[in-house]
Amino acid sequence: MTGKHKIVLIDWVDTGIVHGWLCDKDIGNSLAHCQTVGFWVKEDEGGITVAYARSDQGLIMEKKSIPKGSIVKIKELRIK
Repeated sequence: MTGKHKIVLIDWVDTGIVHGWLCDKDIGNSLAHCQTVGFWVKEDEGGITVAYARSDQGLIMEKKSIPKGSIVKIKELRIK
């Protein structure tokens, strides 16, 4: 593979879902705190896109775009 591709760990918050009937007094914060690891693909005004695999032909597989407003922290990972 030519060149190095940045690998990142992204901490982010997603919606949480609780199914079924709930009493108003029992409703709390059900947000899901998530972590995603992937190859950095791109960043734009809307968010950051990572991929789970990259080929030596410039192809990516299984991309995930995370909205900027959901991102808590980004850390670049170093592979030795």
